[in-house]
Amino acid sequence: MRVPPALLLSFAASIWLASSAAVHASDNRVDSLVQRFISAVSHAPVWPKQLNTVSAANIAKWKVPVHVGYDGYIPDNGKSLSWQGEFLFGGIPYLSKLTGIPVRLSTSSKPLDINLDIFINTPSEIGRRMILLGDPAQAAMTAAKDIVCAFDASEIGGHRRRPMFIYINRAVDYPVLHHCMMGSVIAALGLPGIFAEPQRSFDKIDGEPILELSVDRQILIRTLYDPRIQNGMAVSDAVELAKTIIPELVQAVNERGITALHQGQ
Repeated sequence: MRVPPALLLSFAASIWLASSAAVHASDNRVDSLVQRFISAVSHAPVWPKQLNTVSAANIAKWKVPVHVGYDGYIPDNGKSLSWQGEFLFGGIPYLSKLTGIPVRLSTSSKPLDINLDIFINTPSEIGRRMILLGDPAQAAMTAAKDIVCAFDASEIGGHRRRPMFIYINRAVDYPVLHHCMMGSVIAALGLPGIFAEPQRSFDKIDGEPILELSVDRQILIRTLYDPRIQNGMAVSDAVELAKTIIPELVQAVNERGITALHQGQ
């Protein structure tokens, strides 16, 4: 089953979305956001262990609607159940406003309708899924046993015939699960360097926690999906554009609120 019914019942007031407090338009603030954008688009974790990064030469983002699948398990923790329901049914669709393209949680039972799949399971099941997708059996099982949360940045954009997968080991504690889910979805949109550190631990978050869609993260996503930044553009050219776009967005948020980041507003 793609979406457990219990998650439908958990969808209530959103906790994944940060408050729309004003972003101070100081030079330091803008410079910090520019540096975060540079890091997020120019570094990608090495698949599958994600412990090192490689430099990305070109921008990769989605041009087609993103149909997100959820192939996970029902957590036995009420707080986690609530968070997951709110993120899947509130956070995922909200990303459409920032990207300007449809982003939705798919309820389809047909795998071909899904192009971004969140797969939360045991290492053995993750390995079997990788084998089904064509990875060599021994390499897949070896890679899967070390995964905490992982994605293949080369699949960003949905240009392959198979879905892009986000793999999360179901043995992780709930804060790590939430960090992996939200961070990996943001990364999959085209910001693969969004994680400050590789996630090695099963029971504590490594680096800056990604547990809410903060104003800063919304600005980074909206910057990437500004029409002036084209898919396939050299990262260096995109960074020069971002130096113009980010101050514009910061000022717009201060003047009109968080809805200023919404495409078409």
